[in-house]
Amino acid sequence: MTSQTTPGAWKPSVFNVFHQRDGRCHCFNSRSTEFLTLRNAEYELVRRCLEEVARAGRCSMGGMQKVLEKSSFVAPREADERDLEHRRFLETKASEEWAFLSIVPTFACNLRCHYCYQESVRHQAPMSPAVAAAVVVLFAELASRAKGVSVFWFGGEPLLALDTIEWLSERFQHICRKRQRRYWGQMITNGALLSPEVVRRLGSLGLGRLEISLDGLPETYSRNKGLPIERARALYDFLIRQTGALLEGCGKLTIHINTDRSNTGEARELVQRFARESAFARAIRFRLQALSGGKGLLDCMPRNCYSVPEAVDAQAEFNRFLASQGMVSQGLPPLLDHPCMAVRKYAYTVDPAGHIGRCVPATGLDGAWFSQVGQPRGGWLASLEACPQPYVEFDPFEDPACGGCGFLPVCLGQCPRAHEADPFVCARRAEFEASLEMAGSQSADAAEIDSRCQETP
Repeated sequence: MTSQTTPGAWKPSVFNVFHQRDGRCHCFNSRSTEFLTLRNAEYELVRRCLEEVARAGRCSMGGMQKVLEKSSFVAPREADERDLEHRRFLETKASEEWAFLSIVPTFACNLRCHYCYQESVRHQAPMSPAVAAAVVVLFAELASRAKGVSVFWFGGEPLLALDTIEWLSERFQHICRKRQRRYWGQMITNGALLSPEVVRRLGSLGLGRLEISLDGLPETYSRNKGLPIERARALYDFLIRQTGALLEGCGKLTIHINTDRSNTGEARELVQRFARESAFARAIRFRLQALSGGKGLLDCMPRNCYSVPEAVDAQAEFNRFLASQGMVSQGLPPLLDHPCMAVRKYAYTVDPAGHIGRCVPATGLDGAWFSQVGQPRGGWLASLEACPQPYVEFDPFEDPACGGCGFLPVCLGQCPRAHEADPFVCARRAEFEASLEMAGSQSADAAEIDSRCQETP
């Protein structure tokens, strides 16, 4: 055991992930997110060095070890990397820095998307004034505990309840100003109700991000969402003209593009149209939503949805395209501090009837809520904390499917709800492997390894 206490001794990181494909090895450390792409001969040199470090605490190829230290593929022998990441996760779960409130003011929708999982949501009336007033009470208690409150508006189509959203947002922002708390709003909409007047009204909601859901080109949007083609074309024209105003009023703008086998290439055509016709196109974050039957809530068959591997490949190909066009693109996965809002200390969903739950995609489904708005004695949060709550105990480091995985810091077990499936399938790992080709250019560290490889017989 002497090697474990030798000053300056090292060991291979437990978060090294290696993926070999097409004569190359993609080397990724999921704790530091450092990444190298190596030819097989270069990877063989790295493998031998890591084996020597594991055995002796250091590598006889000193230059090679320096490269691996710099790229975090080796760690100090005394460091317990898994424990450090576990504690970081637990601290984030318990953090009171931010509270999160996801609100559905209505499940009504002006469109009829054939792939919408909320077809299965039991019909509810729009949020009543009494429920809205109770939501303000809940928000005020969250603002008394946390240093900032993040509100996410979705539906249904939230713009059908814009009056309610305005009423609530005005009070939320007043509470935060009075208590010197930060406020962040976000909304997802199908976009069909946007107009110059609506865009103006959005500017008063304190939004930091607006996300608009499109379906490729106007013809597909019209067909998938049941909107007349003339209105679909007018909407796309409007969005291109109003991009600057949307960015000014809402901070950040994301356009997520739903695709399946029937319109695979349309996402690229849409991006190219924005690039040609809008001076603000490079400020937009375009995101592909490849529709597949593997999301748990989404049942596409017998429609044209991708298989899960096809969806992963489509997303990776789109990201490569965005990078080639100089657009904001999603590269390798970032380091996470929580897999989703459901595990955070203060993170709740509220549906139009005032049901309180944890899981955003499941909002409105039977069994997805554990409490309801009202006027409990002793305060809102005390009442909620006394209830058994789904997902709050989720800990991927103690999960048998995830606990020993080297990919854990950039996945954290993904959605806790996904673990209800048997067997559990890690889509995040598949997405990562599909993204490697886009990130596969040699880094400076890879070039150093290449030169070492040339020097070594």
